[in-house]
Amino acid sequence: MINLYGCSNLRELPSSLQHLEKLTLLNLSFCENLRSLPSFYKATSLTKLDLRHCSNLCSFPEVMDTMEWLRDLDLSATALKELPSSIENLIGLEELRFEHCKKLACLPDSFYKLKSLKRFYLKGCSRLETFPEIKDNMEKLRELDLKGSNLKELPSLIDNLIGLQCLRLKNCKKIVCLPDSFYKLKSLETFNLHGCSRLETFPEVMDTMEMLSSLDLSGTALKELPSSIDNLIDLKYLSLNDCENLVCLPDNFYKLKSLEGFYLEGCSRLETFPEVMDTMEMLENLDLSRTALKELPSSIGNLISLQDLRLKNCKNLVCLPDSFYKLKSLTIFHLHGCSRLEIFPEVMDTMEWLRDLDLSGTALKELPSSIGNLIGLVHLNMDDCKNLVCLPDSFYKLKSLETFYLHGCSRLNIFPEVMDTMEMLMDLDLSGTALKESPSSIGNLISLQHLRLENCKNLVCLPDSFYKLKSLKEFYLQGCSRLETFPEILETMERLW
Repeated sequence: MINLYGCSNLRELPSSLQHLEKLTLLNLSFCENLRSLPSFYKATSLTKLDLRHCSNLCSFPEVMDTMEWLRDLDLSATALKELPSSIENLIGLEELRFEHCKKLACLPDSFYKLKSLKRFYLKGCSRLETFPEIKDNMEKLRELDLKGSNLKELPSLIDNLIGLQCLRLKNCKKIVCLPDSFYKLKSLETFNLHGCSRLETFPEVMDTMEMLSSLDLSGTALKELPSSIDNLIDLKYLSLNDCENLVCLPDNFYKLKSLEGFYLEGCSRLETFPEVMDTMEMLENLDLSRTALKELPSSIGNLISLQDLRLKNCKNLVCLPDSFYKLKSLTIFHLHGCSRLEIFPEVMDTMEWLRDLDLSGTALKELPSSIGNLIGLVHLNMDDCKNLVCLPDSFYKLKSLETFYLHGCSRLNIFPEVMDTMEMLMDLDLSGTALKESPSSIGNLISLQHLRLENCKNLVCLPDSFYKLKSLKEFYLQGCSRLETFPEILETMERLW
């Protein structure tokens, strides 16, 4: 082994280097002034050659004979513009790295002859515009990373990468199309096209692809998906975040039976979500935040395993389906910023698993009395619900509730009586509301630790039972300009500080 890492003044190596027939590892990484390499093909025992960040290295020597043992070649962040066609003589090469080679403009046509290659990394090769045709099968190539390259398209014979499992094209800003033969990549598991902002169409999936589990189309220019998307029978993760041209989803979306996560945040032209015509047992996460949806389909209840549903900042959303309560697995439901949503549906049956409900910034005037059926609810956020005028008398039935935020609910002038003890509620924020008083039964909040009534301009009194809040640690009343008296503290309050 020879390790010359960081020898920044080294300009060249002696040609006699190739006579080191037993040399297995040569590390020249960060030799920033190295300008050339001698022929090294006679170093037949070499298994790894590391030339990372040799930023002045602009040429690679011809490989004049086969090298069976070289497994790992790292040329990342060099000044190479091309590789010699004789690179095919590296017949044992398994990993080839060209990451951030800003001057690399082309690859040799003989690339496909690297039959042992398993991993090929070209991330950040911003001048690489074409990828060579793959004229024969490459059975062993598992991972191909072209992130941030300047490619406009992939070769039509991409399907000759018959063992390819991971294909990354993230932020390939000039790519405009994918080959029709895409579906023939039968081993493909992960396909990342995030940020391919000129990609307008996705090819038909003409046959089943049993292995593809992750497809990221975020930030593309897609207007729709092909109906044949259901041939991705093992797809688990599908992201279309920030596809601002997307206007519709295929009606057969529900046939993606393996789907676990579906992400559509920022699809600002998507106005409808398709009916879920059959149960989808695997879908757990659905993000529709910042879409143009006006409503959800009544068949949403067929998402029987849905755990996380996000509709944040859906400014056109005006209603929720009555079947909402059928989402029995739901644990997180976020509706923050749905400024046209005026009504929350009745909760017609118990929902044991819903833990986190965010209704902040909605146009709700009230909550249904059946809210008590959310028996597992832990966090309820209604901050800045400017139209909220009352809370249901059944509020106290939320026995699992730990945090309740009503900050900025400027029309809320009454807080309901707490008709029974609430053992779990620890944090209550009523700042900026129109409350004139708190109910005398507030002492039933026996675990309350943080109580905020800041800037409650109408608040004139506090209940005499205030001292019963034995767990209280923090109590904020600044800005309560009409509050003239503070109640007698008839017993010790050990925790307030």
